[in-house]
Amino acid sequence: MIRRHSTAVRLLLAGSLALLLTPAARSWQSVRVDGARRPRILVTNDDGIDAVGIRAIVSELSSMAEVVVAAPKAEQSGIGQAVQLRGSVIVEKRRGAQVEEWAIDATPATCVLIALEHLEGPREFDLVVSGINSAENIGTDTFASGTVGAARMAADLGYPSIALSVRRDASHLSEVASLARKLVAEAIERKLPGGHILNVNFPSGASKSWKTPLLTFAAARGFDIGFQEGSTADRAAKGSESAEPSETGDVRRDARRFRASIRLHRGELPVGSDAWALAGRHVSVSLLRSLAAVGASDRRFEGTGSLVRWGFFQ
Repeated sequence: MIRRHSTAVRLLLAGSLALLLTPAARSWQSVRVDGARRPRILVTNDDGIDAVGIRAIVSELSSMAEVVVAAPKAEQSGIGQAVQLRGSVIVEKRRGAQVEEWAIDATPATCVLIALEHLEGPREFDLVVSGINSAENIGTDTFASGTVGAARMAADLGYPSIALSVRRDASHLSEVASLARKLVAEAIERKLPGGHILNVNFPSGASKSWKTPLLTFAAARGFDIGFQEGSTADRAAKGSESAEPSETGDVRRDARRFRASIRLHRGELPVGSDAWALAGRHVSVSLLRSLAAVGASDRRFEGTGSLVRWGFFQ
C-alpha cells in the first residue's frame, strides 16, 4: 500500500524545516487527519522500550496524537532491518502505561512488522516514528542502524516514517523531542507519502547553539568501524569480563576474540552531507525512499533534484 500525494513532499520540508528552530505559530495539539480524528502514530526504537529517548518522544507525541508503542524489550542497536525468522517472538502488552505499549523480544524491524500487520486487528497508522536514538545515524552506516531499519520496514510496508537521532547527548532530549514533534505534525498535515523516510539527526548541546536545519544527503562514510583483537588466554588470565563464556557457549583457549571499535569518520566530509551538516551543528534532514516507493511516486518529484530547487533552500 503506497499512498500517492502529488505535491506532498515538495511542501513538507519547506514548511517543517523552517519551523524547527523558530517559535510555533500555532498549536500543534490541534492536528487532525482529514479534519476528523487525532492522528495515530506508531513509535519504536532500537535502544529498547525503556530507553530515555523513546520515553521523551512518546511524552511529546501523546499530547497531539494517539500513540502506540511497539519496541524491543532490550537493546537491539546495529541490527539494521533484520527480521527475526527463527523461534517464537514474545509480545507483551504493558499494563498501567499511559499509552498502548507492547514490549517485543525481537528486532526493531520485526516490532514494526508485527505492530502494523498483526496487533489488535486492522487499523490505520498515519506515521511511524523511530527513536529518539542515543547516537547519530548518518552516512551509509544508516544501513546498519536499527533505528533507521525500523523506519525502512515501515516504508517498505507503504507507510511514511521518520527516524530521529541525536548526537550522543541525553541532556537536552526534551528540546529534541519538542522540535521533533513539530516536524511530525507537519509530516502528517502535509501528508508525507508512504514509502518515504525522513532521517533526522540533531546536534549535541542546547538548541540555542544549533544552526539552520539543512536538507542533506548521506555521506559515504559516517563512522569508521573496525575491530581490535585481543588474546582470549590473556584476557582469561587477567580475569577480564570479555573472557567470560560467550552467548554461544564456552570459549576455547586458542580461540581468537575481536571487539568492535567505532568512531566518527575523520576524513574530509562532503559539503552538503549529513555528516558535514551535523559537524557544523546543523539539524540534518535526509530524504530516503524505499524501493517500493520509487515506482509509485509522482514522476515530477525527483528526490533531492527537486528539493534543491525549492524556495526554502534558495
